[in-house]
Amino acid sequence: MGASCPLVRGHATPCNTRPGPFFPWTKEHSMATPKTDPAATEEFDFGAWLTGASAPEREVTVYAANAVRADIARLEQERADAKARASAGGSWGDPGGTDLDGIEKRLAEARRKLAASGLVFRVRSLDSEDGDRIRRQYPEKKGATDDEQVDVYNARFLEQMAAQIFHPKKFTVSELKQLRAAVGEPEFGKLFEACQEVTSRTAASSPFSPAASGMNLS
Repeated sequence: MGASCPLVRGHATPCNTRPGPFFPWTKEHSMATPKTDPAATEEFDFGAWLTGASAPEREVTVYAANAVRADIARLEQERADAKARASAGGSWGDPGGTDLDGIEKRLAEARRKLAASGLVFRVRSLDSEDGDRIRRQYPEKKGATDDEQVDVYNARFLEQMAAQIFHPKKFTVSELKQLRAAVGEPEFGKLFEACQEVTSRTAASSPFSPAASGMNLS
């Protein structure tokens, strides 16, 4: 055990403190060998490390049959009302009651229809080259009106999404516009947000964000 530190009263702590005015050099200090990281002495193979590298990716499911959501909401309410009446002493099967089994079947069918319309999109982060290209392609204009700026940001984020989506296929800007018109803002917004999230955790500060573009994707 090393010498006790003389300035720490009541503690017999091994003196591994760096030598100084109160801790003179000892034989232990002079014979000590600095510890080194074994990995630091080996040549780092950057190329080998890169073989396992990949850009961040995200998956999101976009649904096409979104009108059926209204049926689901209505049937869920009908089911809740039927259960409330049953609890109050009503009947599910008589002409004056509600067929709960029928409601459950219609609700399950509506949910299956919505689920069957889902399409999984996979996106990867936007690389710096694509980001620079998009900004050069759609530059901000001095003196532009708010509407003109919104048009620039809309064009930017559609180009960004086209560059990021790679599954189930690569999409053109024209196809993304068709998708947006078909499924509506809430579903398209899920895809937009996935593209933002995978590129930056602070999507709100991105020049492609809904706030910056004037888009309401909630």
